Amino acid sequence: MRHLKQLPNESDQASIDEAKEEFYCRCDDKGFITNEDLRTYGWTLAATKKRGGISQWLQALADKFAVDIGLNSDDAQENRWNTWRYRQENPGRELTRCFLTNSIPTDLHHLLPRKDYPELTYHPENVVAISPAIHAFITRRSWYKETEDLYIKAINDWIKAKEGEKIECFSSAFSSIQKEMML
Repeated sequence: MRHLKQLPNESDQASIDEAKEEFYCRCDDKGFITNEDLRTYGWTLAATKKRGGISQWLQALADKFAVDIGLNSDDAQENRWNTWRYRQENPGRELTRCFLTNSIPTDLHHLLPRKDYPELTYHPENVVAISPAIHAFITRRSWYKETEDLYIKAINDWIKAKEGEKIECFSSAFSSIQKEMML
């Protein structure tokens, strides 16, 4: 965990717990931890297979972290992201094409970070289909300060916006993200 989150050895418990919570919430995200990441830190393919594959190993680690940070199983299951569940609950949403570029394939992206707004994980207007490249750009926070400020403003605007108008709050932020990606 220290390596993945680049936590220094002298990290306080709050930082470690926050990293564990983020891991718990994101362990099922496509590309969150790759085989290359595991190899970088000495985890071999044989060790992964011995434990049933990467997804089962990550799930076991996430379950351990849930116990460490005091999440009970009912709360934990409710907060975990499940793409299939979201698609079932929102059959009318167009989730196969990026809402910005109209391209495929797509990743589902939470406009409001799940770790900060777990109660909004399945809100219909908190999830958008975006291209994997845009999703990676946002997830890695590879943006300039100006774009970050626009994104934070969009989050605050989203919270205040009426139903049906929430996604539009991010138009300036996404416009800035697309411009930065073309530089």
